[in-house]
Amino acid sequence: MRLSSGTPLALLVAMVLLLGTDAGLFLAYRGLRQEQDRLAPQVTMVEEALRRLPPPPPDPDPFPRTLPSVTVMATVLQAARASGVQVQRIEASPIAQERLGTGVYQVHRLGVAVQGQPAQIAAFFGQIAQSPLRTWVIDNVELQPAGQGWVAVGEIAVYALER
Repeated sequence: MRLSSGTPLALLVAMVLLLGTDAGLFLAYRGLRQEQDRLAPQVTMVEEALRRLPPPPPDPDPFPRTLPSVTVMATVLQAARASGVQVQRIEASPIAQERLGTGVYQVHRLGVAVQGQPAQIAAFFGQIAQSPLRTWVIDNVELQPAGQGWVAVGEIAVYALER
């Protein structure tokens, strides 16, 4: 095998490039290693601070333990007052039990009819949905024209986990 006259020069250039790359990587590694050594005490401080933190509280159960009937009625009446609708009817059913999935739930159902403008009716149901009892279900709502406004007739249910 015969080498051309430029082959030793090409090999020399390749070696210089490889050595230059190697030196560059070494210097970059050295700089990163120094940075790591400088940050190590800060990381240790943060880890120690995190270990001293108390454990987070458990997530609150969205289902109340009991169904406060007075709170349910008061929430509906307060939502009506705040939204400007007129309550035509509220019928409370006895608290019942329902099995959903693996749980048994107490359910407080209210039949509700309110009268107002569409924006007021939407605000009424929005106020109920945003109330502290987070397990509301608003169901079977029908809108019917009535005089200068509308009447919304529907069912509101609140669930509590049976314990």
